[in-house]
Amino acid sequence: MPTIISAIFRSPYTLLAIAMFLSASNLVVGKAMVDHVPPAALSFWRWTAAFVVLLPIALPALRNQYRALLDEWKLLCLLGFLGIAGFLTLTYAALQWTTAINASLIHASVPAQIPILAWLMFRDRVTPRQAFGIALTMLGVAVIVFRGDFRALGDLELAWGDPLVLFATFFWALYSVLLKRLPGELHPTGVLVSVIACGLVLLLPFYVIEMAAGQHMILDGTAIAAILYVGVFAAAGGFLCWHFGVAKIGPNRTGVFFNLVPVFGLFLAIAFLGETLYAFHVVGVPLIFVGIWLASWLPGKWGRT
Repeated sequence: MPTIISAIFRSPYTLLAIAMFLSASNLVVGKAMVDHVPPAALSFWRWTAAFVVLLPIALPALRNQYRALLDEWKLLCLLGFLGIAGFLTLTYAALQWTTAINASLIHASVPAQIPILAWLMFRDRVTPRQAFGIALTMLGVAVIVFRGDFRALGDLELAWGDPLVLFATFFWALYSVLLKRLPGELHPTGVLVSVIACGLVLLLPFYVIEMAAGQHMILDGTAIAAILYVGVFAAAGGFLCWHFGVAKIGPNRTGVFFNLVPVFGLFLAIAFLGETLYAFHVVGVPLIFVGIWLASWLPGKWGRT
């Protein structure tokens, strides 16, 4: 039995599923901490914890490739702004006005956004099938954002949590496109630690402004546990699971696992936050999934996210 269990947890498919579960749980914890830890504080201390955990692992790569990393400092800083300072901080902020279910489902639009940005920025090819899949995904996101009522387009009282999550996913999609422009010989752990370091420097002013505005975290056991979880497990642990999974089966076969984020997020939010599944979720989710499958499941580079 121990051998079977060990084999299961060494499987790249298990590692990839764990990475997506940790990513979804990050949204649930972020929602639960809305009244405990302000968004910039949660993002800053999350990435600080991840940096501390990942730095010893990345030291060999940093020592061997520091010159190559320095040559890419401008791109690394931009990636730090988008992926570290921007994406999760905006997501944590949006969770003050939306549910973890909606946030996880809207995050599912990222694989469909990537081809659009790659075409706009680098004229990478978008096939008719991809274009149709992107349109379906965006329709599904719109159904969720507007709660199935498109009359909300003209409603000035529309809650802006969902649009803010959608804006945050644009940061991550742009991060993903630009990440592929780094030299392929750079080691992923060295890149990640460098990006986190840049992101923390860029995030620090926002954290200071947040504190100056009177938003302080309640530093109790719950807050500390949440920060350690989203930093050590969801960030550092999730990345390592994802990296080892990709290393074993290749990037072309891993993109589909990103679709597990909204699935895990849905059940976690219902189980731990008492959130409700509505009819507009039932309509929007299949549109998102079918759209992502059409846009992402292709031989070659668009099989990855």
